[in-house]
Amino acid sequence: MVVVHLEMWPGGVESAKYTLGVAKLSLLGVATTDRADEDIIRGERVYHCTLYKDTAFGGPATISAAKPSQVWRSGKVRGHLPGPRGIWDLLGGALKGVLGTRLQRYRLGLPNTLKLQEQLDDPLIDEQIARWLDRLEKPNLAAAVRRGDWRLVEKSDAGTD
Repeated sequence: MVVVHLEMWPGGVESAKYTLGVAKLSLLGVATTDRADEDIIRGERVYHCTLYKDTAFGGPATISAAKPSQVWRSGKVRGHLPGPRGIWDLLGGALKGVLGTRLQRYRLGLPNTLKLQEQLDDPLIDEQIARWLDRLEKPNLAAAVRRGDWRLVEKSDAGTD
């Protein structure tokens, strides 16, 4: 089991840290053969990913304290190949599989007009970011799934784990 524990360190001070949320990835199985008709590669892993509610919304501070009623999102994801892929690939793929279209507006970096950190506090720049985000083309979900390394196999009920 992989446990993800997200903390906030206000001002970078560890002694002031507090938990934002927790998640877990449980290995369910490993593909033993290739099956081209089902897009399965020998050795790929299937995980159950559970994201618990943010602690600000009643979520647990630790995995050991988590209850089924505190599950925010969960699902089974497959496609991880541990040889060529690392733990960040597993986590990113699991988040992509479980959160899907919730992540489509996130991008790496900023437009060229927004290079300086101090510009981020400017209300005019905030307005510019909003206009830029509104102009982004929404990707075709089916095409994104076909191109991606991860596929959501099955969503479980929020109350089961």
